[in-house]
Amino acid sequence: MSELSLELYEFLNRLVDALRSDKRIEAIWLEGSLARGDADPYSDVDLHAYVPFRPEERDGIAQLRADLPDLLSSAGRVAYLRALDGRITTGMMADGKRFDVALETEEDLKRPRPAVKILYDRTHDLYSRLRMAEGPPSGLEDQVAGAIQEFWRCIALLPTVLARGELLVAFQGHAVILGLAAEVALGAEGRFRSAGAKRLNSFLLPEDRAVLEDSLPPEPTLEAITAAQVRLARWMTQRGRECAGRLEFAYPEELEAAAMRYLSEELTRFGLADLLRY
Repeated sequence: MSELSLELYEFLNRLVDALRSDKRIEAIWLEGSLARGDADPYSDVDLHAYVPFRPEERDGIAQLRADLPDLLSSAGRVAYLRALDGRITTGMMADGKRFDVALETEEDLKRPRPAVKILYDRTHDLYSRLRMAEGPPSGLEDQVAGAIQEFWRCIALLPTVLARGELLVAFQGHAVILGLAAEVALGAEGRFRSAGAKRLNSFLLPEDRAVLEDSLPPEPTLEAITAAQVRLARWMTQRGRECAGRLEFAYPEELEAAAMRYLSEELTRFGLADLLRY
């Protein structure tokens, strides 16, 4: 174990000690990279805590979330703490270490999860009550089909930002399109990403990763972004169909044709027809 990973595990132990000191919390476990065993020194700590409140006891959950700042202060200096939607609280320590704490009731334990590592269990039977995920999540085909549709919708927005000279919006949109393309690349191989948002390389095929990285604009201009999106659109015409075939859903032929026709017409009108060759 490296010095950095040892430091991360020492931080984890401080968080667990802080949470288990509250008698309302009956079990604590890890999910994410620390549970899977592929964490690195930059991984955040994804903690889940079981609290035996019934669903109607919303005030109990709300009160425990409100008490978390004081509870976690014994783990070190907390620089940032924010309650997100649902029952998740995200935070960052003064030294930059990041963590999430999800409060789960009995009903929440039924949610499928790919990996867990139990750290504290006063119930002595938590593992038997947790539902482990087997294979890709249900509804993957609907999720990927939606990503393809959204990809083509976003491609069709490119002429709008070009006409308005919106460079910043173009970069924001390109990031969205790249994310959608990555989702389709995974779906085309029947894969799904079981790690957090900051880990993608290991899930992509080398050839797909090369295409996506090649679609990063080499310079901050609208022309470079346009050329990059045209490359991605050409890639999607093949990869999207492969994905639809593998997951057995209907490819949006009409949407693709409409988006490509509109893009071609508008780029020609802007005097950028040469970019269509990418």
